[in-house]
Amino acid sequence: LIVKFGGVLRRVDNIDIANHDGSITLALVRSGLNVSGWQWDSGRADFEAIAYSEPKPKTKWISVHTSGRVNFHGLLSLAVNFIPCLLDLTAAVPIVAYVVPAAAAFDLAGNIRADDHVVELDSASAGSLGFEFSAIPA
Repeated sequence: LIVKFGGVLRRVDNIDIANHDGSITLALVRSGLNVSGWQWDSGRADFEAIAYSEPKPKTKWISVHTSGRVNFHGLLSLAVNFIPCLLDLTAAVPIVAYVVPAAAAFDLAGNIRADDHVVELDSASAGSLGFEFSAIPA
């Protein structure tokens, strides 16, 4: 997924589907490293700032397996997450919400592929941008 804002192309994510088992890998693409971040869970109303013991890549990887197992790679939590088996989906199932302060937070898009989806944003999209990625029935 690529967004075009103010004539500039920026990459939001890469999605790859494995040929051997149909698993889906979603990479929320950002170059660079973070030395700190935010942590939140459903038991709290606010976010908690945390410092990482070593820098972590800004790109986040999420794998959705045919069985329904969802892995959020590189997170502090070791929780196991599941959605219905991908073969049994009858409706969209949200996987992750992704919010950035502005389109400029995304990396410039290079190497545009034929299967990249480009979404053109108008001037009303000048503030923060939110995306929801869901698994949908085939």
